[in-house]
Amino acid sequence: MMVQVTNSVEWLGHLDRLAKLADRGIERPQNEHATRNSKSIARKRQEFVKPILDEKGWSVDDWAGEAGVAYHTASDYLNGKRTPFRYTMAKLAKALGVSVKFLP
Repeated sequence: MMVQVTNSVEWLGHLDRLAKLADRGIERPQNEHATRNSKSIARKRQEFVKPILDEKGWSVDDWAGEAGVAYHTASDYLNGKRTPFRYTMAKLAKALGVSVKFLP
């Protein structure tokens, strides 16, 4: 038996709720603890990575290029905005010449 989900009452109600949220411009609330934590993470990452980049004479863009990732991936990692997937972390670590287990 095939159910047509896109025309169901539940689905249409869900779409309506999503549209109302979009119209109100709902943003994720900024958590003060999360902000402090991301600053701490960024500081640890920069304290570890920056000296290696300086020693190699690389910018963040050079590091990203050597690792084969987008500039924003390396930059967001370094600034504590995101933690990349394990495979991407391995690429960043390899470009720095360190084991991935040492990356903060």
